[in-house]
Amino acid sequence: MGRIEQSKDTGKSLEEFVSSVDAFQETIGRLTRRYEDLEARYLEINRQLESTNRRLQAAVEKNRRFGEYLDCILRGIDVGVVAVDEHGTVRFFNPAAEKLLGRPATEVIGSSFAELFPKFINGPPDTVRGNVREIAHALETTGETRLLHVGDFPIPGDHDMPGGIYVINDLTAARKMEEELSRLKTLAALGEMSATLAHEIRNPLTGIAGYSGLLIRDLEEGPQRKWAEQIEEGVHRLDRLIMHMLEFARAPQLDRRPIHWQSLGQEIANGFEDGILKKKITLVRKFPDRWPETVGDASLLRQALLNLLQNAQQAVAKKSDGEIRFKISGGGNGEMVLEISDNGPGMDDQIQKKLFQPFFTTREQGTGLGLAIVRKIVEAHGGTISVHSQPGRGSRFTIRLPGGG
Repeated sequence: MGRIEQSKDTGKSLEEFVSSVDAFQETIGRLTRRYEDLEARYLEINRQLESTNRRLQAAVEKNRRFGEYLDCILRGIDVGVVAVDEHGTVRFFNPAAEKLLGRPATEVIGSSFAELFPKFINGPPDTVRGNVREIAHALETTGETRLLHVGDFPIPGDHDMPGGIYVINDLTAARKMEEELSRLKTLAALGEMSATLAHEIRNPLTGIAGYSGLLIRDLEEGPQRKWAEQIEEGVHRLDRLIMHMLEFARAPQLDRRPIHWQSLGQEIANGFEDGILKKKITLVRKFPDRWPETVGDASLLRQALLNLLQNAQQAVAKKSDGEIRFKISGGGNGEMVLEISDNGPGMDDQIQKKLFQPFFTTREQGTGLGLAIVRKIVEAHGGTISVHSQPGRGSRFTIRLPGGG
């Protein structure tokens, strides 16, 4: 009996052991399957993360390239762009802004825009609302004054980046072009009026000249003859004015030919020098070894240069050491540069601004048309004329003619 009972206990224990092993194996199987599921989910999540990471990297790279592209645009445009934060501190300052405002970005970024450029500020940084204005800004480096169009705007977009953008355009050239167009329209109207007026005056003036000549011939020496001579002198002066008016009214008709400046320059200088031999005036020539080549009307250019030389002569007439310099040289792009300067009394800025206006003169006997005609001749050749002068330091007139014509 004892053996039978022991055998039963052993069988029962074996069954329990087998059952435990089965349960363990089943548990191991479930854990294995769960691990495999977890591993599969891990791999899937990992693939998703890698895919998301690639997309993020692509988006970051795209944004980086777009940022570089936008930066290239902002640095390449000729419009000044300045970005400030909510405190008015400059965070971006493109090369055009450097050029227009005359300050390097390294000096401006991180500084207060209001302190550096107080004229540009129309309120605190958080009030930029699209205000637009024109400002005359003088560059510290050159002293040149530019007319700038300035607009301030909030930073666009849906974001939490307070601050603003200043957009700056240079209107200097456009305004000069507008002024030049207005000047040309005025000159055209003035030319038509001058031509009409000159013809109307010339007819009766011819009769006055004839009768005054008869009176001078018939009258004895005395006050009446002097009066007649003064009338004749006044008539001649009016006739010169009319000639200048007609010359000013006409558009220059150029006889374009190659100009031999070596001979023309010497001819002008020699002819002018002959007229000042008995005066205390020295003509200094400075001519090049190699002469630039231009095409134009030699007769009209001779007239223009002689006019400038005669003006210089009158400027130094009262000096005991009067000196006139006549310089011919070549500039950039094959251009011809003609300079006539003197050591006369010079002129202030106000006179210089009006100098080429028709009928403006500082001389009692001047018609005010000489320099206007000179400018017309030079511009008809596609050139420019400018004046540089300071009171007490003389004057310098510079004509620039394009190479080849």
